[in-house]
Amino acid sequence: MGAENPRIVLLDQDSAKAQSLAKTLEAAAECDVETHGDAATAAAAVVDSGPVAVMYGCREISSHALDGVTLLREAVGRLPLVAYTDSVHAVMRLRFMEAGADELFSENVLPQALPQVLTWVQAIRETEETKTEGGPAGEGQMYFQFKEGELSNVLQFICMTSRTGELALEFDDDTAGSVYVCDNTLTHAAYGKRLGVEAVARMIGRERGEARFFEGHTTPEVTNDKPVSQLLIEASVMADELKAGQSSSGGT
Repeated sequence: MGAENPRIVLLDQDSAKAQSLAKTLEAAAECDVETHGDAATAAAAVVDSGPVAVMYGCREISSHALDGVTLLREAVGRLPLVAYTDSVHAVMRLRFMEAGADELFSENVLPQALPQVLTWVQAIRETEETKTEGGPAGEGQMYFQFKEGELSNVLQFICMTSRTGELALEFDDDTAGSVYVCDNTLTHAAYGKRLGVEAVARMIGRERGEARFFEGHTTPEVTNDKPVSQLLIEASVMADELKAGQSSSGGT
């Protein structure tokens, strides 16, 4: 395995599925994947090998599986921790994110989810390279392009890396919005006259947009006191409801 490649630790008790996914990741991302069958050895591997991301395949949803998420989160710090299982519903996803996962995917959509994981990996590599070069991030240094539903990934990444500043957003219909974060907390969101969860929901529902992150920008306004995971789930549900309402009315 090449020393220059990013390393991903993959935990899955089903060794055949773990090896299959590892091959897919290595081919698609030019990364090295280290597979493990239990959380304790995976957590130890995280400490020893310094991966850029961790993936956790859960064969059953139980307190033991959630304990595994918590154990891995303690080991990985702020690195991406992505869980996957046979099927996912909103309450289950919330429980996994409360335990420490950044996202929970249904196993049958893992191929489609790979780009999100790889985006996190690449963003973290670029962040670490910036730190190595010295000096704080400059204004607008972080730039993102996203399609409908992908803004959640951007917000999760910024909060994951404990940054403080403003994410300034522009959309393909010439509207604009802003999101402020402090460490790992999303404190304020605005989109037109919409604030907080509704602002995030409406921005998530836009078809296409771009964003620039301005390190150090702050605001005294506070329109959100929920954990990021809970806010994003509520915003995603609201975005789906808004989209369904627009479809049924035949308008915007």
